[in-house]
Amino acid sequence: MILFFLFLILSIINFSIAVIFHTFKSREKDNQIIRERNQLLIKYLSIFLCSLLIILFSFSILQFNLNPTFEASVYLTIAGLLMISSFSFFWIGFSMDDKYVVELDYPSYFKSRKGDIKIGKVMHGMTTKYDFYLSIKDLTQHMFVTGTTGSGKTTFLQYFLMNFKEKFKIPFLLAEFKGEYQYLQSLLEDVLVIKAGENFTINIFDPEGINPQIHAQRVFQIFKSGGFFENVDYSPQMEKYFVEILERVCKDEEKRSWEGFHKESQFYKIQKKKENRDLSHTIEMSITAIETRIRRYSVGVLRQIFGKQTGISINDLFQYNVILDLSSIIRLGGEKQHALFFLNMILKYLWDRNLARGSINYEGIRHLTVIEDAQYFAPQDLIEKEKLTTYLEDIALLLRGTGECLISLATHPSISKELLANAGVIISFQTHIQKSYLQELLNFDEEKKAYLSMLGKGHCIIRVNSIEKPFLLKIPFVERKWLTCKEIDRKNREILDHRLNQLTEKKRTKIQQLQNGEDSKHIDQLIIDKEAGFNAEKLLKEEKIKEELQAYCRLCGSGIEKNSNYCTNCLTKLEEKDKDFKELQNFIEKLYNEENK
Repeated sequence: MILFFLFLILSIINFSIAVIFHTFKSREKDNQIIRERNQLLIKYLSIFLCSLLIILFSFSILQFNLNPTFEASVYLTIAGLLMISSFSFFWIGFSMDDKYVVELDYPSYFKSRKGDIKIGKVMHGMTTKYDFYLSIKDLTQHMFVTGTTGSGKTTFLQYFLMNFKEKFKIPFLLAEFKGEYQYLQSLLEDVLVIKAGENFTINIFDPEGINPQIHAQRVFQIFKSGGFFENVDYSPQMEKYFVEILERVCKDEEKRSWEGFHKESQFYKIQKKKENRDLSHTIEMSITAIETRIRRYSVGVLRQIFGKQTGISINDLFQYNVILDLSSIIRLGGEKQHALFFLNMILKYLWDRNLARGSINYEGIRHLTVIEDAQYFAPQDLIEKEKLTTYLEDIALLLRGTGECLISLATHPSISKELLANAGVIISFQTHIQKSYLQELLNFDEEKKAYLSMLGKGHCIIRVNSIEKPFLLKIPFVERKWLTCKEIDRKNREILDHRLNQLTEKKRTKIQQLQNGEDSKHIDQLIIDKEAGFNAEKLLKEEKIKEELQAYCRLCGSGIEKNSNYCTNCLTKLEEKDKDFKELQNFIEKLYNEENK
């Protein structure tokens, strides 16, 4: 009887341990380290008890067969049921995946609803609470999103943009390397997909209205930050020569090309040799080194990408919702550094535009700039090594007051600390590296630091300046619909045609106002010139009107600007022979006849 009683007691103990083990595997617990340690202890104890029970069960069956009694059969039956139940609980517990539960304090329902942009659902452990709305005021202080590949960054940004555009008509520029956002063209209104080098190129020598000397200095800094002088015996003299050649090319409209740059560098070399005969060899070596380094940007396909402006104008680029696909540069034969250079030039023009506008009549965010893979554009090691600042840093630091908002995404936080320190919204998906700095940004202790590696897919920790503590957020899945190149081109054409029609109507209104003798000040009040991209005072002069209205595409007949080399209707790059010029008076009479009809 003692053997049967011992078997029953051990079965009860084993059953209790099995229940506890199952509970530890399935329940939420604040301290993950203690939880894992207890689970390991229970696991080893359960294995020992199960082995002991099997031995006791064998002896009990043998003893029962020798001396069967009613009490022994009761003990044996109960103990057997408990043992089987224990084994079941242990089996279920061992087969369950460990649930790494992140438990953080969360904002109240009232605070979660005070914002403007829905970005996800508040979570507490494994429990989904309610929607969280991000305030546009928090967004004015910029946003940084980090996390490993596949953790949910891209889904978050797509969901954010969809809800942002529902509430605000603010244009955005999204620069990416992978082509993952093109499908947003089918979900959002008026989104242009611009493929660098295919339907959009730039002329790096064109100042676009700013001082050519300042433009030349900034282009030089972009070259420098892109490793232009890497593995070269760089000297201040070489910098001086390079900048002076750039200044000469940028000042003269006729020289703003790669041919102009190479001719000017040769002329500059001859001139400098004459002025400094003792330094003839040094000058020769310096300018030759410059031409050799810049050759990789001025030959082959890259020559067209960086040497001639085609497609939508730079000024219009920041008035549309634009997805800038930089992967096309790689497909055309370029390298990552060329794509980085291209984006830095775009950011440079954005910088110029915001400085020119200033903070006059500041009313909040006017434009959104989103940068995917920001670790390539503002790496901390390059900044520390070269003592340079990038345009991403400058935008984050200095353009907040002009209405520019910067959203940066990176797979890890090894980017400029200035960029991170100036972000009012920090979002971290699952990450395993460089957690110490994120721990500092999120104000986490050592125990909560482990949460950064425990986050599930689509879950993130967010810190917002308007809420006291970081909290857990769940991002809904966004179903993607991939678009073909034909669908993208057709949508681009529809958007540009619609914009062209709008501008044509504004031109007609202005011409009508001019005919009626209304002064330019009154016209400025009726027509928003900044949106239309025109200056009413210039339109008062017939010569300026003629320059803008008398060019037509010979291929499709659509109206284009005289100085433009791109037809937005047939998406064709035009030469001078492809344009048709008519008398302004005939065009105006045609417009008036249509109005009278």
